[in-house]
Amino acid sequence: MARALIVLLLLAYPFGVYVGLERLGPAVLGGLLATLFLLRLWIVGTRGRQWGLAIALALAFVAALTLTRNDTLLKFYPVLLNAGLFVLFAASLVRPPTVIERGLRLAGQDVPPEAPPYLWWVTLVWCGFFVVNGAIAAWTALAAPLSWWTVYNGLVSYGLMAVLFGAEWLARGVYRRRHARQVESAEHPSVEQRHGAG
Repeated sequence: MARALIVLLLLAYPFGVYVGLERLGPAVLGGLLATLFLLRLWIVGTRGRQWGLAIALALAFVAALTLTRNDTLLKFYPVLLNAGLFVLFAASLVRPPTVIERGLRLAGQDVPPEAPPYLWWVTLVWCGFFVVNGAIAAWTALAAPLSWWTVYNGLVSYGLMAVLFGAEWLARGVYRRRHARQVESAEHPSVEQRHGAG
């Protein structure tokens, strides 16, 4: 329950900035964001050296906001999030299994032998999405009004993710049917294939 609440608050972060920036100021909002971020890491089990690094980054983030009072730093959270996800997904392309495959296995789902190549391409597509989404988020943070930044990072980007999830779900069905036909064809060759082989 606590994990779901923290994730929900992080997703609603752009609207929190839009509503609270003038009332609370960048430093207070940054402190709230850093606290939510650390709580999220603690709940998922981050400990040791990674935990120390996360605390140091959170403190540096809040200190920078306090000293500069620059709300652009607040608006760069989606950019950093996309960059972090890109690095995570791209690293798994170089050193398989991919993040998606690992997630499926951790969820207890069966990953058939033909799935990893397909999941590799899906992971590559998500890498491209994070690059484009992060670039747009950076533009909204640097050059667009706060209202545009809020709408894109709080609504539009999630809508684009939903579209990509839907497209992948459709593509997965096509891939499975095509693979099933290939297997069936290999196991039960047609008369023309048998004569050709002969």
